[in-house]
Amino acid sequence: MLLTGNTLMLSSVTVSFVSSLKGGPWIYWDGAEISFAKAKAAGFDGVELFTSSADAVNPDVLLKLVDRLDLT
Repeated sequence: MLLTGNTLMLSSVTVSFVSSLKGGPWIYWDGAEISFAKAKAAGFDGVELFTSSADAVNPDVLLKLVDRLDLT
């Protein structure tokens, strides 16, 4: 989290769910459980998802994980 002036800025990192792109320009790609935990441990406030399609991930599972790790 970064405060600039009166504006709060949250930091996020991209998690790739496209296995053929593993190791690409994304920071994390080891699945949601591991990647989200690594993002939290590294101090990020949230995660951005890179997926092959909108239905490639289960939103209910991801929301529970985000809530448990206090990410945005």
